[in-house]
Amino acid sequence: MSFRELDALLGHVSLFDMPEAYERGSMAASLFRLRVWRSKVLVLKEGKGAWVLDAGSGRGLAGRMVGRRGAFVVQMDASYESLKKSSGERVQGVFSSPPFRPGVFDAIIMSFSLHMVVDKAFAVTVLGTKLKKGGEFFVLDIARPKSRLIAEIFGIYTRILAPLMAFLATGRDIRLFCGLHEMYASTLSAEEWRSLLTGLFAVKELKELDLGIAFSFLGTN
Repeated sequence: MSFRELDALLGHVSLFDMPEAYERGSMAASLFRLRVWRSKVLVLKEGKGAWVLDAGSGRGLAGRMVGRRGAFVVQMDASYESLKKSSGERVQGVFSSPPFRPGVFDAIIMSFSLHMVVDKAFAVTVLGTKLKKGGEFFVLDIARPKSRLIAEIFGIYTRILAPLMAFLATGRDIRLFCGLHEMYASTLSAEEWRSLLTGLFAVKELKELDLGIAFSFLGTN
């Protein structure tokens, strides 16, 4: 289960219930690199007629990029508010029990949603069962850099400057963004992500982005 799923199940009000503020705040906190990172999803080969699941879709911005190629994208998120602000085919659901039969999707996208999951291996394994044979699994997420110096600098940034940037971009209570550092501190290192994902899928591409503070992964089942 992810923190987003837990908030949704318990009825807590969080940034996930404010999709516009979440998006603007995240964009500012990433120093406007978020859109560039999301474009990495275009490494997927799926085009017209393909079925793609955007797991933890939020407003569906990553899936929308694939949808422009003609793929049929299904957005799944635990947050009803996020889904309301999106468009297209939308399903409320959680990673631990996605409401789809096995082997239905040509590709699955997880864009900045996997780091919020407590049992990441379980979530990816369950979602992987929804892929067709030879289907593609794409992950884009944050990571703790290999360099201790860069990790320390980015840790300071997420603790102090990132919440301030998000606050200035949204005008929302700055306390809503103070969890950014906890998200970063609890995410996996680049090597831990590599070990997890390469143990579950055959690797087609694995890239570290922006000094290792983010990464993209493409594998097949």
